Amino acid sequence: ETLYIAVIELNIAYIAQSRGHYRRALRLLYGILERGIEQFPVEYRAVKRDMAECYLYLNRYADARDLAQRLVADYRNFGATHDTARNLLHLARAEAELNNFAAAWAALEEAEPIFSSLGATTWVATTQLWRGRIALKQGNVSSAYELAVVAGNCFELHSQWVNYATATLLQGQAQLA
Repeated sequence: ETLYIAVIELNIAYIAQSRGHYRRALRLLYGILERGIEQFPVEYRAVKRDMAECYLYLNRYADARDLAQRLVADYRNFGATHDTARNLLHLARAEAELNNFAAAWAALEEAEPIFSSLGATTWVATTQLWRGRIALKQGNVSSAYELAVVAGNCFELHSQWVNYATATLLQGQAQLA
C-alpha cells in the first residue's frame, strides 16, 4: 500500500514538475520520502532523481550537485547504466552552473559513452549540448557553435522541439559572442 501511494504521489509530483511548479513538486517529493520508502529502492531513487531536477530548475545547484553525486554512486552500485548516465548529466549541469567546468566536463565524458553504448542518440545530443554550453562559458565560441549545430540536428531529426530550440538558442548565443 505504501508503494502504491508513493507511486501515485510521484506521478503527481512529476506532473507538477512538467508544468513548471518545481517548489510544489519538491514538497510532494519530500512528503514521499517522509513516508519511509527506502525499502523500495527503484522508487526511492526516482524520487531523489526528480528532486535533483527540481533543484536544478530552482537554481539550487549545490544541492543538485550533492544529490546527483550520491545518485550516481547508488546507480553504479546497482549497475543501472542509463540511470547512472542520466544523473551524470544532472551532475554536469550543476557543476557547470557552479563554474566547476573540469568536474562538469568529467561527468559528460563519462555519460556520453554510456548513452552511445545504449544507442540513446538524443541523450548523446543532450551531452553534446551541455558540452557546447560549457564551451561558450569558457569562451570557446566556435566549439560551442559546432556542438550546438550537431545537437540541434539530432533533436530536429527526432522531433524534440524544446531541445532543438535550446540548441538553436545556443547557436545564436555563440554567434553573438
